[in-house]
Amino acid sequence: GFGGSSMSDVVGAYRYLVEPYDVSRFLIYEGDTESGRGMPEAFLRHARIFVERLAKDRPDATIVFLTPKPSPRRFALWETTYKQANKGLEALVSQYNNVHLIDVATPLFTENGTLREELFKSDGVHLNEAGYKVWKAVILPKLESIF
Repeated sequence: GFGGSSMSDVVGAYRYLVEPYDVSRFLIYEGDTESGRGMPEAFLRHARIFVERLAKDRPDATIVFLTPKPSPRRFALWETTYKQANKGLEALVSQYNNVHLIDVATPLFTENGTLREELFKSDGVHLNEAGYKVWKAVILPKLESIF
């Protein structure tokens, strides 16, 4: 993996990230960058390109997407671009038996819908150790059931 990327970077680097390796399981967290820039359509377009290309090249491969997450710094975009990206991902994965989605956004909210800001670093974008513990508790059981 590599940080600070967008889904277009993943598609652009496909021949370096995918082709040299004999793997059939892909875990992808992207969409935060594009959604934070108000461009969920670009994220979804590139996600579809990646899925279609991998389905052609490796029909037995399994892809797991993590939903783009909210963050304190970009929370003004949550109701619009982030939710649009997540709904678009839901629609995309519903079209494939071997493409899955894990919701890592919802656990970052309290029961009354308030973002749990204590789960983020001081930059207001990245998760801190406590935030990653929340994610781990969500992601690992789902991956065990998928793989």
